[in-house]
Amino acid sequence: MEEVVYIYRKSREGNFLNDMLKDFRGVLISDFYAAYDSLACEQQKCLIHLIRDFNNDIQANPWDEELKNLASDFGKLLRKIIDTRDVPK
Repeated sequence: MEEVVYIYRKSREGNFLNDMLKDFRGVLISDFYAAYDSLACEQQKCLIHLIRDFNNDIQANPWDEELKNLASDFGKLLRKIIDTRDVPK
């Protein structure tokens, strides 16, 4: 499965998603839009959106040490994952 679908809608209403994806059996990779949470399929949240949200939250809350530590720990974990993937064979 190597397909990507982008659908533009004029509103952010998610009512159409259950009907549109009722027979979908893959892994839905999406942002953190709450309308996707009710779908009955495997899901993965987009890492770029998560990183963007961490950055925005840290900029809005520069003194939140717990948030900075969480973002830092996540960054370390992600770098370890990338390092194992980029090892030459």
